[in-house]
Amino acid sequence: MARSTILSGVRMSNKRLSLRQIKEVLRLRFECERSQREIATTIGLSSATVWDYLDRARRAQLDFDKAIALDEGGA
Repeated sequence: MARSTILSGVRMSNKRLSLRQIKEVLRLRFECERSQREIATTIGLSSATVWDYLDRARRAQLDFDKAIALDEGGA
């Protein structure tokens, strides 16, 4: 079970996703047009974790096409 931290009244998960899971979140959102709740249920994550990773991708201007070009080494 992931540890969590309470920061300014918001519960934040410390669980890190693998790059494969992040790519799957982005694929389900952008290619399959799934809701955050559907993505969370499909992958077995909380809706908050899905929201967090989609928000991080948005802030990094990372879409699915850019994500599939990434590899596990961070290149």
